[in-house]
Amino acid sequence: MPKVSARQSDWSLAAPFFLSAMFYLTAVFALLAPLPLLLIYFKKGRVWTLAASLANAILVALLGGPASLLIYTVSVLVLTWILGETLNRKISVEKSAGITFLGMIVVAAAILVILTWGYHLDLVRQFHAQISDWVEKAGKPLVAESKLFNPGDFDEWKRSLWVEFLPATGVTLIVMIWANLTWVIKSNAGGIRERLALDPKFLSQWKAPQFLVWPTIVAGFLLIFDFGIASDVGWVLFELLMAVYAIQGLSILSSVFDLWNTRGLLRVIGYSVSLVLMLPLVLSLGFFDLWFDFRGKFRQT
Repeated sequence: MPKVSARQSDWSLAAPFFLSAMFYLTAVFALLAPLPLLLIYFKKGRVWTLAASLANAILVALLGGPASLLIYTVSVLVLTWILGETLNRKISVEKSAGITFLGMIVVAAAILVILTWGYHLDLVRQFHAQISDWVEKAGKPLVAESKLFNPGDFDEWKRSLWVEFLPATGVTLIVMIWANLTWVIKSNAGGIRERLALDPKFLSQWKAPQFLVWPTIVAGFLLIFDFGIASDVGWVLFELLMAVYAIQGLSILSSVFDLWNTRGLLRVIGYSVSLVLMLPLVLSLGFFDLWFDFRGKFRQT
């Protein structure tokens, strides 16, 4: 028995030095790539985390190349260190998540500026050109086989994809932060719940800050009418805020599953069905919870 325990201990210490890179490179588990680093941060401290970060970065660079390393740096390493440092300083969960999100955006923008001005690589234009090329290749068969499409639609498709890329990227970052934060809190790594004075049911009782409802309403108004760039900005802001309210909707569902004592596979199926088939309902639960207190109503019934 002691030998098994020792092997388990060795594995738990060695895993963070390669598991994050493996999660990231497989793509399937990329959302959880920061988790091994966050767990070792709260269990072993900064020195171990720094060593594990360097080891994983080297693996990503060797197996994925420079471009993959840049994306890994922004989406995994920056998330790990900012989220870890803010939570370690007992900053609230909401503020820590917000600071982490802004930090990832700032670092990504700084990398783009350095590559553009320092190395004369116009990545934005190259990416835009790739989108245009993809639309042209995918759209030609549609135009040839259907009378519902015409070449003039290509420009609108290109613009729509380009506008959609920004909020899609932002939503992905929010989901990464939320997923890893959830695992850290649930596992209570390094006694994080006691450190932040969090209730064990914190995740199922979580609510978005109330002030977010006003920018959401303004962004929704900008979508009703065509205000040009202002409507595009409103669309980006609206999708990002809806991601936050989707998390609140899932939190409400979590409280309902707790009331029904739903565990294990049934709980996973419930979340999956809600996100795939009833996403508008999840969003509505999160957004309108400010006025209707759905958790209280579910408890009453």
